[in-house]
Amino acid sequence: MLFIWDLHIKTDRKKDIFNKLQDILDNTEEKNIIFLWDYIYHFNYDPKVIWDFFNLLIKYSQNWKKIYILAWNHDYIKGHFIFSEAEKLANLANIENIKIISSPKIEKIEDKKVLFFPFYTKIAQEDEFIKTDKKIKEKQANSLIKNLFFIAYQNWKQDNKNQKISWTINLDLSNFLLEHKIDLLVHHFYIANTSFPGQFAKFSYKNIALSDELFNADFDIVSWHLHKCFKHKNYTCVWSFWNTSPLEENDTKVVFTYPDKFKQVIINPYISLDTNKKITEKEILNKWENIEKETEEILWTKLEKDSFNIKKVNLIVKSDKNIDFDEILEENLVNKLQDIKYRNIKNIEKIVENLKIDREKLSYSFESWKELAKSYIEKKYPEKKEEYLKIMEELGI
Repeated sequence: MLFIWDLHIKTDRKKDIFNKLQDILDNTEEKNIIFLWDYIYHFNYDPKVIWDFFNLLIKYSQNWKKIYILAWNHDYIKGHFIFSEAEKLANLANIENIKIISSPKIEKIEDKKVLFFPFYTKIAQEDEFIKTDKKIKEKQANSLIKNLFFIAYQNWKQDNKNQKISWTINLDLSNFLLEHKIDLLVHHFYIANTSFPGQFAKFSYKNIALSDELFNADFDIVSWHLHKCFKHKNYTCVWSFWNTSPLEENDTKVVFTYPDKFKQVIINPYISLDTNKKITEKEILNKWENIEKETEEILWTKLEKDSFNIKKVNLIVKSDKNIDFDEILEENLVNKLQDIKYRNIKNIEKIVENLKIDREKLSYSFESWKELAKSYIEKKYPEKKEEYLKIMEELGI
């Protein structure tokens, strides 16, 4: 099983993404290709790109490859599933080797029982909890199922909408596990109350999350929603196909062959350096090699390397003073790089200080970062704050 994550296909990146994708598919021996969530780039949505992607998959499905397309949170625009027309076409054309999955489903793949658990926002009613409670008692469910269910049942009356969705997905998952013994859970939600390797933030049930009881399961878990990679107990998290923003600095992307093989994907890496000194091409390469080593440490295995090219690099220079790129970069380096950005460290610290946000809190909770954005808008644009916050909410930011 080859897992490919978060394509976020953007019009001006389409060529790079498709070329790398075809290179991977042409050279894999895997017969089951599983595309996981987030095919569109919300701020650059082009329906033609989706059709081009679907046509590409038809080509490979005819080459004796079974292709699974799983839908997640970025694949809905105003409640409309972007692959709904493609799904109808696949059914009408009887394309057997393509499966589009937009709701929880069990599939048998390579002798493994896989539960695909896509993103959704249903809110369960009280009678659903009562029915499940009865089933758990009748079937003498194991401790994992009981704990998943009871954390939801005890809290489902809370007013927060996202928490209600969290209790629903934990309820639904406990119901699936009551009926099926699985080998692998593939999901697209956060997991609550856990700091993962290489991560600072913890997520709560207000972020829509599954219970951390899942780490006690006797099955493997695969997910991606964080744009970071790591292994933690029975959980493998692998990030997006390419660097979708400068926030994804100093990491390398991979595709994942279950259970433990990772192939590196280099499209447009963001590499940041904290310095006021001269930056050389060798220094950038050394930084990249360190990033690769750190990645191998949190994945517990060696990467199958992709070729590094300085022309693909987006360099972020962090400094506490204003800089001149011509002075700080070695000769001709500015012409080799794909892009260069400057980040003033003092300005960032000043924003945090002015908004009286606890830096320790920022490293602990995703909710605190949301509060930081909200506070900034309220203070920077007091007259339009309601309008801007509403826009952010509609965009899912």
